[in-house]
Amino acid sequence: MKLFETINRLQILHKLIEEECTGTPEELANRLNIKKAQLYNILDELKLRDAPILYSRKKCSFYYKYPYQVEIVCRLQPISNRQLARVSGGSIFVPSSFIRRSSFTFAL
Repeated sequence: MKLFETINRLQILHKLIEEECTGTPEELANRLNIKKAQLYNILDELKLRDAPILYSRKKCSFYYKYPYQVEIVCRLQPISNRQLARVSGGSIFVPSSFIRRSSFTFAL
């Protein structure tokens, strides 16, 4: 699942920045199995959340200017029928190319 992959990637990134052992941007992107542009997008997103991320050419590593903590909270729980009844919104678009005439079933 992409959600857990993203959370894991952020945890690894935070640990490497905290320990000042990320390597160059290219090395870090390879280590995280993403493109360099994606790495910069993630770093920009963290900076928007006040992460004091800097890069040292001398150390060849990203680092935090001052201590910074990344906390990711994800709570998964079943939704009761009562809660589900209060959910409303949007519509679902399914392109016709995904529908086989005799085998399509959709249920909420």
